[in-house]
Amino acid sequence: MNMTLKFRQALQQLPDKDRQRLKVWVWLLVAVLVGMLNLWPALQSYQQAPLQLAKLETQTQALKSMQAQAKALQNAPRINAAEARAILQQITTDGLGNGAKLSTDGTLITLTVSSTSAEALAQWLSAARAQAQALPVEAHLQKSSGTSKDAKDAKDAKDAKDAKDAKESWRGSIILSLPSRSS
Repeated sequence: MNMTLKFRQALQQLPDKDRQRLKVWVWLLVAVLVGMLNLWPALQSYQQAPLQLAKLETQTQALKSMQAQAKALQNAPRINAAEARAILQQITTDGLGNGAKLSTDGTLITLTVSSTSAEALAQWLSAARAQAQALPVEAHLQKSSGTSKDAKDAKDAKDAKDAKDAKESWRGSIILSLPSRSS
């Protein structure tokens, strides 16, 4: 005899009341299992909702910040190419020092860096965009492990990570487009 037949015979031998209770429990168990299988994804979504909302809020704040920057740039008074060159020369001297030089070709200006930290380069690009209204057109940069100005300052740093980050520098060129309209 196989197992199913034995089970059916054992079930038939049970009193009607016990058989009825067993059927109710089996149907209840099936209903709970089906319910759990259907509710499980919803419960997981519910549990992950606060984390996802926090992530979305962070993204929203970043987008609002970028929107404010874009509006500020749109509302800024336009400057001419000569003024932009002078501003770029000043921020290059102040921010990048002797490790960088500018060369002009019409409405394009090329920044060439030999050993500059990523932070200094990022600050320079931000200033070039905001103050001189110059737009990056092309960049050819390579990461190098030479000593930048920041690396020399960090030699005495106690934190090895700060020293490692400071030693990493960039070399190459960035081509920017100068503003063509004057105010």
